[in-house]
Amino acid sequence: MDSIYKVLYGIGGAVILISLLGGSLFSTSFINLSKSTLSMGGVKEEYVSAVDDKIDNIFHLGKRLEYRLEQLKTLFSKDKPDEADYAKEKNYLIRGSLYDPLVNIVKMFYRATFFGFGIMVLMFGVIFHILNKFFIYRDRVNILEARLYEIEKSFLLSNRV
Repeated sequence: MDSIYKVLYGIGGAVILISLLGGSLFSTSFINLSKSTLSMGGVKEEYVSAVDDKIDNIFHLGKRLEYRLEQLKTLFSKDKPDEADYAKEKNYLIRGSLYDPLVNIVKMFYRATFFGFGIMVLMFGVIFHILNKFFIYRDRVNILEARLYEIEKSFLLSNRV
């Protein structure tokens, strides 16, 4: 029983440390866990990427139309519009506004759950530690009571004579 509470203290401390360092050192683990949880719930990263690509294509079509209009405006002048200004770019509208915050919420939920679990394991360690000390002290008291009884018994017998 002596090693049980030491193991529980170690496990509880490790889980609490992992949950506290989940924003930096163990961030990728918690993010992957959050993404897999969201994927099981039906919110897959591929779907978000596909929707973002379609939105980017719509924006790109608008930019190409604007580029064509600029070409028509400058048909009779020497100024030509720069095609790089109208290139396709990634905006990540859905990912940035919905998916990433949702992943962060699930990540914080997991970190809080790990922290609570670590506290519970530490409390079980404290309970086992107290029980261990209780049994040790109870045995010592029983031994002292037995010795005291023997001393009193021998004292009473020696005074009778």
